[in-house]
Amino acid sequence: NLSQKIGSMSGGEKKRLAIAIVLLDNPEFLILDEPTNHLDIESLDILDNLLDEFPGGFLFISHDRHFIAKHAERSYYLTMVNGER
Repeated sequence: NLSQKIGSMSGGEKKRLAIAIVLLDNPEFLILDEPTNHLDIESLDILDNLLDEFPGGFLFISHDRHFIAKHAERSYYLTMVNGER
């Protein structure tokens, strides 16, 4: 619904809108924080396809093992030791 107010959108709808707005600006690099949170299966497939075709680079933070396996070339893990990073 193109006339829907952003405040009345679900988390997934807001996430899809934000991704669409960013990609319309033709960025060279993306930073994505938990991009798969709040997305339904169809939206996850669309995001996967968009990132497969994205000509630039991207850095993401995710707990989604499928997403990491599909898109990560390198992985970095942060662990906490005695409350410190």
